[in-house]
Amino acid sequence: AQLLNDVAQGVQMTLTPDITRSWFDKAVRLRDETMRLAVAVEDVRDHRRWSPAIHEFDLRELEGQLRVTQVMAARVLSIASDLNHLITERPATGSSNELSPLARVFAAAAATIADQTTDSAASETSIHQALQAADDTASMVMLGGLVGHAQRITRLREVNEDETK
Repeated sequence: AQLLNDVAQGVQMTLTPDITRSWFDKAVRLRDETMRLAVAVEDVRDHRRWSPAIHEFDLRELEGQLRVTQVMAARVLSIASDLNHLITERPATGSSNELSPLARVFAAAAATIADQTTDSAASETSIHQALQAADDTASMVMLGGLVGHAQRITRLREVNEDETK
């Protein structure tokens, strides 16, 4: 969530390759951390028969949360990678006028990640409003992928909430 908030604030400024590279590096570390968590959860699953404190229900819930976290980390990495590639290849695109409409999209996705009780419908509405602003001011070909990743983060939270009910 913090990385997406940084991105949301950053796209309102003129971006440089150094800024987008630092986001990409943080996203890679986030993805790597989720991979370490996956290994730890697998170890818990393999050794649960020796620990009466590990219940199957809790383990399934933990695995579901891990899947959501892995997908969100992959989406954040894709966003950071796309922005890094865009700014590295076309530095003139890094102006705040072209990318600032994405700030609301990324902020909404960050809020969805950070708040376990976020109303997904409200987040979806915010994303749709931000998309309309982005459509007026920026190239949707480039922004489409970035916005799509942010929307998938919100939808993933909805799916996870439905599965846990």
